[in-house]
Amino acid sequence: MLECQRDLFTLRDDVHYLNCASKSPLLRASEEASMRGLMSQRLPEGTPPADYFAEPDRLRELFAHLIHCDPVRVAIAPSVSYGLSIATHNLRLRPDQNVVVVKDEFPSIVYASLAANNTSGGQLRTVPRESTGSAWTGRLIEAIDTATGLVSLSPVHWMYGTRFDLQAVADRCRETGTLLVIDGTQYVGAVPFDFAQVQPDLLVVASYKWLFGPYQLGLAVVGDRLLDGVPFEHHWSPRAGSEDTSNLIYEPRYREGARRFDVGEFNNPITVPSLNAGLEQVLAWTPAAIQEYCGALANRLMQQLDDSRYSLPPAEDRYAHILGISLKDPGRIVSVVQALSARNVRVSKRGPVLRVSPHVYNTTDDIDALAKVLNAN
Repeated sequence: MLECQRDLFTLRDDVHYLNCASKSPLLRASEEASMRGLMSQRLPEGTPPADYFAEPDRLRELFAHLIHCDPVRVAIAPSVSYGLSIATHNLRLRPDQNVVVVKDEFPSIVYASLAANNTSGGQLRTVPRESTGSAWTGRLIEAIDTATGLVSLSPVHWMYGTRFDLQAVADRCRETGTLLVIDGTQYVGAVPFDFAQVQPDLLVVASYKWLFGPYQLGLAVVGDRLLDGVPFEHHWSPRAGSEDTSNLIYEPRYREGARRFDVGEFNNPITVPSLNAGLEQVLAWTPAAIQEYCGALANRLMQQLDDSRYSLPPAEDRYAHILGISLKDPGRIVSVVQALSARNVRVSKRGPVLRVSPHVYNTTDDIDALAKVLNAN
């Protein structure tokens, strides 16, 4: 199993940071990469034109390696909501079709789904929460039929940490001809994922959580049904021949693959190298090893938690990196959050649960501090 990787970060010794699902701390390597990029702007004459595409292409390669896909499928986006627009901008639903999401899904996914519906007058189906991940997956699959035009799903619920059977959902979507959009923000980088096996129509991921990248940078991976779609914005760099910056061209054809969906100025010299450093480290650790490390911390928490006042889903219904702790008395949640904050234990209140999200920089001391405060309150 991995040893604690805290020395790769700059973290305060007096803070127990168990909140990677909100925002990851910055790796020292990512910080250094960003600073090099920033300093390159001081003297731009030292940056050859070929570098315009070099770091972004490295980003595509690294991410493709992580999720097992062809790099030409990877587009660079500024956010998940921008990436979701690739689907909504190209999807034309009929009035008799429906869009399916699960209850309490992340708002950006719901808004994108509503946007897809609003253009057609179709129905939004919201699948109620079930007591287990397998039961909730079953209800979700039942809601998908041949009239379902779009399913938007996070494989791990951002609030509760519920684990959905992504492959079963993907298989059902293929049976019904339904477009499948996955928000992998709370999943990719922390859990092994094989794009080629699942075959979604679109995968979108923000970089600033489990990929250890900066804010305002994300990735979209485009399946066959959307690969020839119309981009959300129009600019010069995705066009064929754009790598020749010495000549002015007006070329209607796009470069190969998903580059047509790149955001303008996608080659940010500060953020892109920072994410590349984060991806290199995640690949070195491997998502499987990250799950194993977080699993040991989750087990330690379960052993200490007062189960007369708190509950965690069983291991088969969740992943190890996002733990949704429910209070037997939900009215206590605000005071518990205040007690945790007063003792420098950083978690998130998300709806009715405490969301705890450890990573490889956390120690058993962090878990013990969390359990001590919870059991005292």
